[in-house]
Amino acid sequence: MRWLWRREAPTERPADAIGRFELPLPLRALSANRLVAECEAFLAGRLADQVDTEVPVWSWTNLLAHGSEGDLAKETTGDSGDDWRRARAYLALSLLKLASTNGPLKEIQQRVMVPLELELAARPEVAAWEPRAWASTVEHALEGYRRQCRRSA
Repeated sequence: MRWLWRREAPTERPADAIGRFELPLPLRALSANRLVAECEAFLAGRLADQVDTEVPVWSWTNLLAHGSEGDLAKETTGDSGDDWRRARAYLALSLLKLASTNGPLKEIQQRVMVPLELELAARPEVAAWEPRAWASTVEHALEGYRRQCRRSA
């Protein structure tokens, strides 16, 4: 950094940053195909269905944030006894209803669901949440968007 004070360019070219970067051991252990599959699942909104281990709470938001209208509609017809999947199905229906009156869906996802997904992923306390707490948080975010639309109308 001394060269900044002297206002002269450094004499040595810095090493290539990518060449110095080494993946952590757990990521190196993943095969390329599995990593690609997880990335595709994330972008398609199916991360919670792809994870082999305990599903992180924030990942249940993934389908709501990235799924297509067809994916969300298919989710609402699922008949699973799993509390997480039932909560996600309920929220998918709620999101579709909101999009039908205050859409388009992509806008709601970009303005509400993606930021919520990132917020939940960054909050460590979310890991201990049960489906009810997660669903309540998502409902609250959707209701905030609904109120915002009413005010601007």
